[in-house]
Amino acid sequence: SVDTVITIPNVYAYRELAKAVPEPGDLRISFVSDTAEFRSNLGVNNLSAEVADVAVSLLDTNGLVVARRSVSVPANGMRQINHILRDLEDADDVTGREGALLLHSSQPIRAWASQIDNVSLDPSLQRATSEGASRILVPSSALTERFSTALVISNLANRDARLKIV
Repeated sequence: SVDTVITIPNVYAYRELAKAVPEPGDLRISFVSDTAEFRSNLGVNNLSAEVADVAVSLLDTNGLVVARRSVSVPANGMRQINHILRDLEDADDVTGREGALLLHSSQPIRAWASQIDNVSLDPSLQRATSEGASRILVPSSALTERFSTALVISNLANRDARLKIV
């Protein structure tokens, strides 16, 4: 009998992914990416006088947890994680992944994701959310030769709203 050896150059490993189960108070950032064109950075503000432990989960388009990591945010502080998808997947280069983030925290937080154009470094596509809350932190603004910031505010209530921008 002749033994035949078969070599598979690109082997795939399969793993079972769990469905995300959001809890009340969890924050969801609807779109993040890590492609040749764009990358996402994550910012988290801790609104508490105690350290916040934040579980950050990357969800695929079916709501399955692809990666998860816990980060610590100082009391009344902020933590920014550049290349959040690479960080979550422990990758050194572009992952090609797109998805959503789910954040669960031991303390009240606000979070946002910035979409950064990898060529121009334009951080113009930012999503800051504060659904049902009376305050929102916009992570940054700019007015330079290359970049400017536009602010869009949507009133989802059925009555007039008064705004104070500081």
